[in-house]
Amino acid sequence: IVGSSPGGGVDRTARLFAQKLTDYFHQPVVVETRAGAGTRLAGDVVSKAAADGLTLLFTTGESTIDLAFDPRATPNILQDFAPVSLIAICQMLLVVNAATPVHSVQELLARSRAAPGKLNYSTAGVKTTMHLVGALFAMRTGADIVHIPYKGTVPALSALVARDVDMTYTSLPSALPFVEAGKLRALAVAGNVRSPLMPDIPTMAQSGVEGVEANIWYGLLAPAGTPTEIVETISRAVREVSRAPDYQQNLAAMGVEPAPTTPAAFADLLRDEVAKYAAVIKAAGIRAE
Repeated sequence: IVGSSPGGGVDRTARLFAQKLTDYFHQPVVVETRAGAGTRLAGDVVSKAAADGLTLLFTTGESTIDLAFDPRATPNILQDFAPVSLIAICQMLLVVNAATPVHSVQELLARSRAAPGKLNYSTAGVKTTMHLVGALFAMRTGADIVHIPYKGTVPALSALVARDVDMTYTSLPSALPFVEAGKLRALAVAGNVRSPLMPDIPTMAQSGVEGVEANIWYGLLAPAGTPTEIVETISRAVREVSRAPDYQQNLAAMGVEPAPTTPAAFADLLRDEVAKYAAVIKAAGIRAE
């Protein structure tokens, strides 16, 4: 079960991963989309499913951000699921419409300073990674940029392509097809290093903006109470398929890197992510609009 809209980077990665699991188990692994309410709709389906390993949640950092915003969020990413494995990670990009006469982060900031509150950015919705990175960018730079939430990554990018908004912060897999088609222009990578797929695009730090670093991660969760032996079996499958050269190559073509872990290591990551984002939300004064 995937909590993101069809066609985006999350959905594409999930389907590629599901095909490899199908090959591994010699049984069909079907991807079902349940977008909406952040990751809660998809999470609700999985948290209430039988704890038999047959229904899994393909989740992202949105789930930890949701809990960081609202400790009473249900389902609770730390309590209502059995962590299986981290699956992959990818970088985020700051992108604008290719027809916009802005070619760098500093040019963008100059436009913002010249017209405070006039620029805006689209996201996949309130309390998403796109939202949080945008708010963090504004906090670090002092830019007055308005948040425009949409219902999913694809609508948010479509709005940018149509020039209904000025910019967005999105995953490299989601942005790459639009950048390669000449519809969007990447200004910076929100990471520590440049992307090998876009070596000419600087990092935020290289663009003069420190402290705006965020990766997108994808992980797999089972319903709480799933027997340990089932969790371990699926986690082992994730590690095995991650070694397949064709899988690695297909992910790399989208700007994604396989990053399988043990269930315990993924559980540690989830706790760390909730704590990290809670600190960012508090420091930046972000509200769940």
